[in-house]
Amino acid sequence: MQMVLVSGAVAAVAGGYFGVKSYKARQQSLVEEFGYSMMMYWGDAKTSQDTVKEYFGKVGPVINMFHKPDMYREYCKRLAQDKALGLTSLRDFAAVTKMMGVSSSMAVKQIAKAAEELVPYPNPTETWERNANKPSVLGKLLWLTERCFPDPMAIQKLRSRFPRSYNDDIINVLQNTLTEQAYKDILNANGGPENGLQPGYEELGLARGDAEDLIAKILEEKRLAEEEAARIAAEKAEEERVLKIREAAWKGQQEKMNLNDGKIKTHGEEPKKDEPVQRAEGTHEYECTVCGYTLFVAKGREFKFFGDNFKCPQCGASKQYFKDNAAE
Repeated sequence: MQMVLVSGAVAAVAGGYFGVKSYKARQQSLVEEFGYSMMMYWGDAKTSQDTVKEYFGKVGPVINMFHKPDMYREYCKRLAQDKALGLTSLRDFAAVTKMMGVSSSMAVKQIAKAAEELVPYPNPTETWERNANKPSVLGKLLWLTERCFPDPMAIQKLRSRFPRSYNDDIINVLQNTLTEQAYKDILNANGGPENGLQPGYEELGLARGDAEDLIAKILEEKRLAEEEAARIAAEKAEEERVLKIREAAWKGQQEKMNLNDGKIKTHGEEPKKDEPVQRAEGTHEYECTVCGYTLFVAKGREFKFFGDNFKCPQCGASKQYFKDNAAE
């Protein structure tokens, strides 16, 4: 009888242990599922509100208060990791905080915990430690927090969580880049920077002057990019034009002239292999090195037939591409 009682007690303890373990696993699964579900309805306040109520019910009406911080922290991480920053994310962040009934103190505390999970090794020494860190996601979470919960101590705590290779200057540049990109998205959604200043810059943390300077910078970069693209296109077109001229000239030479030992002859019969080509004494033999066209000019008459503005009649090459065979 004693043996049976002991066995029953052990079974009860074991069952209780595995029951608790199973319960915790289920709750953790629901918390993660909640984070992914909220991303599906990102920016949709009504459906997000319904999702919050649904998961509060799944977790349990009595015990959801214990898991609310975990659910909120999971939402923060998923938002920073999965969604682009901008007015939609900023407004969604503020709205979900309110609809979940999360106080500012709870929000700041859970955001700090999220930062620790995103960058578990602020001073990494091993490759696997560096790979485990997600500083870019932490940067997005910092951006959201600075605009919704601008508490200096909370902000500094998040900044201190970045890996040691990130100093304040680097973090500031990253934050400014995120802000500029968010406002660029607003401009593009309203027809581009050509349409001028658009509302929303103040909500993103930009001053009016900074927003106007950003628009001017974007327009100037666009102008320079268009000029560079036009220059490259013009160079490519010119290269193609010259190539076509050379191909046409070469084809014409092949069809109209005879070849002897690889040297183009302009007229007359092909000489014998051992018979040198004869040219009149005192005559220049200017040959185009581009297409092979040959021009014979008597000495003293160069200014008339081979002036500075002379161009090859076959390929258009300038005078500098001709060589004087008589000088060889």
